[in-house]
Amino acid sequence: MYTQPSGNQQQQQQQQRRPQAQQNFRLAVICASNQNRSMEAHNVLLKAGFVVSSYGTGSAVRLPGPAADKPNIYPFGLPYNDMYQDLQKKDPVLYKNNGLLLMLDRNRRIKRAPERWQESRDVFDLVISCEERCFDSACDDLNNRSADLNRPVHLVNLEIQDNHQEAAIGGQLILQLVNMIAQSPDRDADLDRILEAFSARTKAQVLHTDILVPQVGLDLITSMSISEDDDGEFAASAQSTMLLHDPSVGTRKRSAPTTPLPQPHPKKHHASPQASASHSDSSQSDADDGIVFQPKPAGSQKVKDETGSIAHVELVNFMCHKYLAVPLGPKINFIVGHNGSGKSAILTALSVCLGARATLTNRATSLKDFLKEGTNIGSVTVTIRNGGADAYRPEEYGDAIIIERKIRREGSSTYKIKNASGVVVSTKREELLSIMDTMQIHAENPMTILTQDAARSFLANSTASDKYNFFLKGTGLRQLSYDYNLITQSVTNMKSTLDHKKTALPDMKKEYRKLEATLKNLEKTKDLQASIEHLKKQWVWSLVVESEDSLEQAVSKLQRARAKVTAAEEKKTDCETQIVERDAELEKIQTQIDTGVASATTLRDERKSLEQERMTIRQKRRTYESERLDMNATVLRLRRNMAGIQTKIDEEVRRIEGDGRTTRKQQLTAISDLEQRKLVAEGQLREVEKEYQRNEQEVADAHTAYQAVKRQQADMQSDFDEGLARINELRRGQSADRLGAFGNNVRRVVDMIEQFHQQGKWRGMKPIGPIGHSLNSFVVQNQEDMLLLQRQILSPCNCNVVRFARESIDFSHGEPDSQYLTVIRALEVSHPLAEQLLVINHNAEKTVLVKDRHEGHQVTAPRFPNNVSSVFTKDCFQVGNRGGGLSTQAATMYRGSPRLTTDVTALIREENERRDQLEPQIEEFARTMTGPAKRRWDEAKAQQHVLSNDRMRLRREVANRAQDITRMNEELLDEEDTNVIGSLREALARDDASIESVKSQYKALQAEEDKAMAADAPFEDQVNKIDGEARILKARIDSLGVTLEKTATAKAKACADLEHWNNQINTYTAQVAEAKENVQSIERTLAAKLESAEAFCPRVECHHSNAHVENECKKQTTRLKELQDEHGSYEDVEARLVIKKRAYLEAKSETDDLAAFIRIVGDSLRERLDNWGLFRAYISARARMLFGELMNRRGFAGRLLLDHNSGSLELRVTINSDGAVQSDREDDPRDKRASKGKDPRSLSGGEKSFSTVCLLLSLWESMGSPFRALDEFDVFMDAVNRRSSMTAMIDNAREQQRACQYIFITPQTMGNVPGLNGPDVRVHRLLDPERGQTRLDASEAD
Repeated sequence: MYTQPSGNQQQQQQQQRRPQAQQNFRLAVICASNQNRSMEAHNVLLKAGFVVSSYGTGSAVRLPGPAADKPNIYPFGLPYNDMYQDLQKKDPVLYKNNGLLLMLDRNRRIKRAPERWQESRDVFDLVISCEERCFDSACDDLNNRSADLNRPVHLVNLEIQDNHQEAAIGGQLILQLVNMIAQSPDRDADLDRILEAFSARTKAQVLHTDILVPQVGLDLITSMSISEDDDGEFAASAQSTMLLHDPSVGTRKRSAPTTPLPQPHPKKHHASPQASASHSDSSQSDADDGIVFQPKPAGSQKVKDETGSIAHVELVNFMCHKYLAVPLGPKINFIVGHNGSGKSAILTALSVCLGARATLTNRATSLKDFLKEGTNIGSVTVTIRNGGADAYRPEEYGDAIIIERKIRREGSSTYKIKNASGVVVSTKREELLSIMDTMQIHAENPMTILTQDAARSFLANSTASDKYNFFLKGTGLRQLSYDYNLITQSVTNMKSTLDHKKTALPDMKKEYRKLEATLKNLEKTKDLQASIEHLKKQWVWSLVVESEDSLEQAVSKLQRARAKVTAAEEKKTDCETQIVERDAELEKIQTQIDTGVASATTLRDERKSLEQERMTIRQKRRTYESERLDMNATVLRLRRNMAGIQTKIDEEVRRIEGDGRTTRKQQLTAISDLEQRKLVAEGQLREVEKEYQRNEQEVADAHTAYQAVKRQQADMQSDFDEGLARINELRRGQSADRLGAFGNNVRRVVDMIEQFHQQGKWRGMKPIGPIGHSLNSFVVQNQEDMLLLQRQILSPCNCNVVRFARESIDFSHGEPDSQYLTVIRALEVSHPLAEQLLVINHNAEKTVLVKDRHEGHQVTAPRFPNNVSSVFTKDCFQVGNRGGGLSTQAATMYRGSPRLTTDVTALIREENERRDQLEPQIEEFARTMTGPAKRRWDEAKAQQHVLSNDRMRLRREVANRAQDITRMNEELLDEEDTNVIGSLREALARDDASIESVKSQYKALQAEEDKAMAADAPFEDQVNKIDGEARILKARIDSLGVTLEKTATAKAKACADLEHWNNQINTYTAQVAEAKENVQSIERTLAAKLESAEAFCPRVECHHSNAHVENECKKQTTRLKELQDEHGSYEDVEARLVIKKRAYLEAKSETDDLAAFIRIVGDSLRERLDNWGLFRAYISARARMLFGELMNRRGFAGRLLLDHNSGSLELRVTINSDGAVQSDREDDPRDKRASKGKDPRSLSGGEKSFSTVCLLLSLWESMGSPFRALDEFDVFMDAVNRRSSMTAMIDNAREQQRACQYIFITPQTMGNVPGLNGPDVRVHRLLDPERGQTRLDASEAD
C-alpha cells in the first residue's frame, strides 16, 4: 500500500549522511511538467545525498493520453497520488504499458506534488534545466525577479528528450556533472573549465549562464537551524543570532547574458597598435579567441588619490568600439564627442564591468548583445585606484585594482580581478562584491551612473512620487527602511519564540527535580543488586552440585544395566531349551493329527460315495412311482371306457329288443345333456390347469429353496471341514518354514539373494521381499539388479520383480481421519519400503477395516469420507459404492498359510472357536432350515401329483363326452340298424386286453420298485455308521488339536519370551552403552561447569536446588526490573538527570541570552530608527539648502518640497522678471509682484536641465560613492544654461571637502566653459564615428 511521504522524508533521512559540502550546495532541476526528466534527476541526486528540488516551467502538468490530441492535463500542486488514482481509473492497462503509472508511483514516493518554478522563491546555487525552452523561461523569470538583496546562481541546460529511457540516461549525466561541480573547491572560478571538460567527455550540448537572483532575507549573518516541515516549506528554529551590517552599505543587482559554451578552435593572435606600444611585462593574452590586448596599468605611476575612483577604462569589441582605452583623472572628467562616437558606451562598459545588469543600461537585454557585430568575444577592463587609508587589502592588490569582465557570444561571462601588477588574484564574483561594498560603489544606483535615457525620462516624465523614490533610492534611505522593517519583524518573531521557550522552562525544571527524587529512591536497589550477585554465584555452583549428583546416579544406573544384561542372558538360555522340547512334542502330535485327518478324509469320501449311490436308487424309485401312477391312470381310463361301451351295448339291445324305441327327440335331448356336462367338465379342467401351473411354480420354488439351503448347509459344512484343515496347516506352518506360505521355492530364492549379497553382486541395495503386489514380489533399485534377479534366481519361482528407486514418501496427507482403522494402521511394518509398496500397489493407507457390514454402511453412507477408497468387513465383504447407495460384495478369502504374522497361536485359537461356533449352527440349520424346506418341497410335489390325476381325469371326461356327442349325432344321421353291438363288443374286448397288459406291466414294475426299496434300506445304516466313526475320529482329532494348541502356545510363549529376552538384552546392552556414554558426558559437563564456576567465583556453599536458587534470583531480578521499569536503571536515571538538568540550564541560559539579545537589538533598532529619521531630515535639509544655493548662482530661487508622509518631492523655481534673485521665502510680499514661480515641467529645456543638474548636485552631497557619472546632461540646454551648469558642477566638485571623481559626458564643445584650465579637470574628446578605429584619439585639457 502506498504511503504519502511527509515533508520530503527521503531528504531528511539522507541529511545525516551528506557531506558538509553537499549540504551547503543547493540544487534545482527543472523541466516542463516536473514529472519525468526533472523527477528522475531529483531521485538520482537525492540518493546521492544532495539537497535538491525539482520544478516545472509550463502553465500546467501535461501527461500523454489515449490520443495525441487528448492529453491528461492537471494543475501544478495536485498530488502525484491523485494523478495516479485518476489514471488508474481511466485505463490501467494503457497507462501501465506506457510507464505513466510507474513514473507517478516513483514521484509520489519522492515528494507530494509537482511544483512550478515561477511560483517558487527558494534560493539555489545551481539550476539545471532539461530543455532549452525551460532554460529560457528560467532565465526570464530570474531576470524579472525584483528585490534589494541578490546572490549569484548558475543556470545550466542539458538537452534531454522527454521519454523514460532518455530521462534515465539524462539523470546519470546530471549526477556526473553535479559531482564534478560539488568536488571543486572554487565552483565559480572552475565552472567554465568543468563544463568544457564535461561537454568533451559526454559529447553533450551544454548552455550556461550566471545570474544574480533575489535573496530573501536581511543583509545579516545568521546561524539558523533550517528544517522542512510537513508541507515542504523551510522554517527557521527559534535560536537565531544576528550581526547587523552597516546600513550605509548599498546593494547591487547583476545580470549575466545567456551564452552557450564555446567550442574549441585554433588560437589566433592579433596585435593592436596600443598593444605594440605598451610594455611587454604587463600584457595579457586571451587564449580562447586569440585577441591580445594590453590594458594601461594604473599602477605604473604613483597614485595618491582616494580609494574607488576610476583610473582607466578599456573596451575590446564592445558595442561600436573594436578597441578603446580612456584614462580618467581623479577629479573632474569631461568626455566630449559627436553623436555616434561611442561616448555612452564608456558608461555602459563601466556599469557592466562593475556588476550591473545589462537590462539596467537600457542598451541590451543580455551581455552578448554588447559584442561588436562580427565578433564572438569581447571584454571590459576597469582600473580602480586603491590608495589612501580606506584601501582594500593594499598588501595584496597594491595601489590599484584591475577588474576585467570577458564576454562571449556562445558562452558565459567571467571575471578576473587583478592586482596593480596585472596578476590575477581572484575570479569570484563574491570578491568583486566585497570590493564594491568596501569602496561604496553602487553600479546600479542611478545617482552613481545616470545614463542619458534615465536622465531624459527623469526630467520629462517624472512625478513628485518618482522624484521622491529617486531621492530615497539614491541616498540609501529606502534600503535602510527596508532593512529596519525586516529587523523589526525578526525581533517580533524572536519575542514570540522567547515567550514559547519561557513557558517550557517550568516543566523542564520539574522534570529534572523529579529525576533527582527518583535517583534517591534508586539508591535502595544497590543492596538488591548485591543479593542478586550472590544468588548468581550460588546458581553457578548449584549447577556443579547437580552435575555431581547426576554423575553418582549415572554410575549407579550403569551398574544396574550390567546386572540386567546378565539376568536376561540366563533367561534367554532357558527359553531356547523350552523351544527345543516343544518342537519335539509338536512334531509327535502333528503326526497323530495328520493320521486322524487322513482317516476322516477317507470316511468323508466313503460317505460321499454312499450318498451318490443312494441318490441313484432314489431317482429310480421316483421313476418307478411315476410309471406306477401312469399305469393306474391308464387302467382307470380303460375301465371307464369299458363301462361306457357296456352301457351303449345295453342301450342298443334295449332299443332293438325293447318295445319303447327311443324317438329322435329323446336323442336330441340326450345330446344336449352331454354337451352341457362337457362344458362343465371343460370349466373344471381349466381351473385344474391353472392350479396345476401355480403348483408347478411352487414346486420349482420349493426345489430351488431347498437346493439353496442344501448348498448353504454344504458350505457351512465345508467351512467347518476347511477350518480343521486350516488349523492343521497353521500347526504345520508353526514348526515349518514361514516363507513356504509365499511359494514352494521362495526359501531358496531368499537364500540365493543373501548369497549374492555376500558375494557383492548387487549394484544397489539387497533385494527386499517377498512383498509388494500379491505379497510375493521382490524389490530392487536398478535395472541391472532386476535382470540378475529374474534370470539367475527367479526362473523356477512364480514371483514378480518391482523396481523402486524413490526415496521415502510421506503419505500422511492421503490418510483418512484418525477414527478409521486402515490396513496400514493395522499392520506393524518393519521395513519402510514394504510400507510404501503396500500404499502404492494396494492403497493400504485408504482401505478401511470394519467389524461388520452394518458398521461399514455407517462409514460409507451417505458418501465415502475423504481419502477412503474401499471398506472391508472382518468376514471378507466389501461394503459401499462410491457412486452412491448401499452395496455389499463378497470377496475371496485367503485360506493359505499366514504371511503377515509371526504368531499363529492366536489364529489357531480363533479357528477352533469358529469351528465350535459353526458346529451347532450347522445342526440348527439342518433342523430349522433344511428339514422345513424339504417338507415344503415334498408337500408341493404331492399336491402336484393330485392335480395331475384330476387334470387327466377331466381331460378324459371331456374327450368321452365329445365322443358320445359325435356318436349320437352320427346315429341321428343314420337310423338304419347297423351292427353297432358287434363293434361295441369288439372295442370292449380290446379295452379289457389293454387292462390285462397294464396289469402285467404293473406287476413287473412293482417287483423292480421292491428291489429298489430293498437296496435303499442298507444305505441308511452304512451312512449312520460312517457318521458315528467320523464323530469319534473328530473328537480324537479335537483332543489332539487342543493338546497341539497348548503345546504350540507353550512354544510360542517360549519363542516370544526368547524374542523378548533378545530384545531386552539388546535394550540392556544399549542402556549400558548409553549409561556409560552418559557417565562420560556428565564427567565432561561437570569438568566444564567446574572450570566455569571456578572462573566465575570461588566455591560457595549451596544448600538449595538450582531451580530454587534460579527462582529466587528471578524474583529479586523481577523486583529490581520493576523498580528499573518504574524509574529506570540508576545509570540511566543519572544520565537522564544530567541531560535534563543541562538542557534546563542551557535553555534558561539561552532564553536569557535571547532576551538580552532582543533587548540589545531593540535598543539598537530604536536608536537606528531615530538616527534614520535624523539622517533623513539632515539629508533633506542639506539637499534643500544646496539646491537653493546652486539655483541662486544662476539667478533663480529654487526650493525642494519634501513630504515624507505622502512620499513626494517637488521642485519650485522662482524666476525674477528683472533677473534679480528673489527671496527664498514664499510668503515674502515684496516678491509677489516681481517674481514668477514655475513648475519644472513648464520650464524651458535649458532651465529644466539646469534645475535637474542642481538637484543631482544637491543629492550627490549625500552619497558616499567615490565617483559620479552623468551622461548628456546638457542635451536640452542653451549656451547660457549650459555654461552656468558647467560652472556650477565644476565649482561644486572643487568645493567638496572629500575627494570625489566626476565623469560628465556631453556631445557639445567645451570652448565657452569657464574654469577648464585647472589641474583637476580633464577633457577627453572622441573622434567622429569611424567604425574602423582601434584606439581613442582624444586630447586632454588639464
